[in-house]
Parts: sequence; structure tokens; C-alpha cells
Amino acid sequence: MIRTLRILFVCVLMAAGTAFAQDWKGKATLSGTVTDPAGKGIGGAAVTLTFTSLKAGPKAKTNGQGEWQVKNIANGVWAVKIEKNGFEPKEFEVEVGGEMKNPHLDVRLAPTGSGAANAALDEGDRQARALLEQKKFAEARAIYVDLLAKYPQATKINTMIASTYDGEGDYVKAAEYLGKYLETDKNNTQLWGFYAVFHAKAGNADEALRVLSAMPPAAMKDSVDLQECGFAFLRAKKPADAVKFFDEAVKRFPDEAGNYFYRGLSEAQMAAAEKPGSAEMEAHIEKSRADLTKFVGMAPNAPEAVQAKKILEGMK
Repeated sequence: MIRTLRILFVCVLMAAGTAFAQDWKGKATLSGTVTDPAGKGIGGAAVTLTFTSLKAGPKAKTNGQGEWQVKNIANGVWAVKIEKNGFEPKEFEVEVGGEMKNPHLDVRLAPTGSGAANAALDEGDRQARALLEQKKFAEARAIYVDLLAKYPQATKINTMIASTYDGEGDYVKAAEYLGKYLETDKNNTQLWGFYAVFHAKAGNADEALRVLSAMPPAAMKDSVDLQECGFAFLRAKKPADAVKFFDEAVKRFPDEAGNYFYRGLSEAQMAAAEKPGSAEMEAHIEKSRADLTKFVGMAPNAPEAVQAKKILEGMK
């Protein structure tokens, strides 16, 4: 469940496939997000799709968050044109099908007259990403830091600087730079999840829990971020902090069996750290027993059920 921060702020999309349809209609979906240099969504941008073999296709407009989607299109090569008053238009081709069944395009538009800056950002990002692939995090970071100094309006570069620190395991710095970007994009719940996980990996349980607890229910689609934070503290042998995140996970997602297993595991670790026979130890054992029993009842065939049953057997 450990994820790596990957935030695209340029359009780099190549895929494989073959255009053979006689009509531009089909079963695929093409979608995307259009942002400005600061990474904010551009609403009302016109998206024109042209199936290159037929010179025809549908149109769309971005919503307030810069998002758009067109369903029921054919596999093959599509020409994409994105336009918005006040911004330089962008045109490119994307191939739908093969490995890219339903591509999502992240496109940044530069303000009118800023083509040189846009080209410099694209080229710098290309060079830095090549270094990231080689795990040369410091070298990639130097490029991003230089770009940010030259183009401070491109605040999304902070997310890429954060990714270089993430690659090095410096989660304090990763959280710091991701936080700088989130100051300009406060509603980006996906990145807030990464921000919380960085803090958890850095050992800051209070900040990680504050961020995740503050997310409205509609913004948190699953318990992945809560679980990742809990895992970070379990690995650090801090079950008392881990259980806080699994408590929140159970509260928000009571139908996810795994949350009971991980909370029960945390309570078992807490029990093992207490004085044998003490009231504190017995209290943790009872909580662990309740969670693990519930987990086995909900997911009797899950791989973790074997471990849960062994722990329960040891509690008798």
C-alpha cells in the first residue's frame, strides 16, 4: 500500500495501439485536467477531440476544477486541442487503446505570451524526470529548485521537490515542500493524503491525524491514507500512535474488515508491552480479541485470517 508521489504538471503521454475503427464512437474514455502554471484548474477551457482517421470527433469543456471527460470513443489516434482565452493553446496527439485504454491527460496551459517560460519548464522537468528514473534525487532537485527560483508562479514545482525528498526518505522535507504547494491548493485532498503520510513517516502522529481527521467524508474515498499512517507507526514499534489511525479508519469505514485486523494487531502489540497480568495488559487484550474476532467473522478466507486466529488462540 505504500505509494510514491507522482504529480504530473506537464503533458507527457505516449502509448501503443492501432487505429482501425470506421467510426470515432467506441467504448473507451478520454479524460484530463487542465491547469495554469500554479497548478490550479482552468474552468471553461474548450477541448476539441479529432479522430485522425476520420477528421471528426466530439468536444468538451472543463469544469471549475479544470476537469473534463469524454466517454464512448474509439481506440486509435486522437488529436487533442485545448483552448482558453488568455492562455496559449496546446495541441498534441494521444493514442487510445492497448496499454492506454482510458488515458487521463494532465495539461498545463501557459498565459498568452509566456511560451518561452513554458518551454523552459517543460525542458527542465524532462531533464529532472530522467534523473529521477535513475534515482539521482539530489541532481533532479537542483533542477527543480532552479526552475522554481526563475518561475515562482509555478508553485506546483514544490510537489516535485517533495518527491525527490520522498525518494531519499527525508519525510520531514517532503512534507515541508508539499505543504508549500498546498498553501496554494487547499482543496487538493489527494495531496493532503500524501502530506499526512509524510508526517506519519517522519514520526509526527499529531499532524498526520489532524489532517486526515479534518477531511470531509466525501473527500476520503477509502482508508488507504489512514492505514499507511498506521503502518508507519507499527513499523516504528509505536502501536499507541498506530491505533489512533485505525480507530479513525474503523469509524469512517466500518465495513472494511482490514481496519479491524490492523487495530487488533496494534492492541496486541500494546498488550505485549504492558506488565504481565496488569489491568492495562488485560484491557488491550480484550480490545484486540474483539477486533480480531470481528475481522475473522467478516473475512474468514482472507490471508490475514490465519494470523488473526493464531493470535486469538494465544489469548486463551
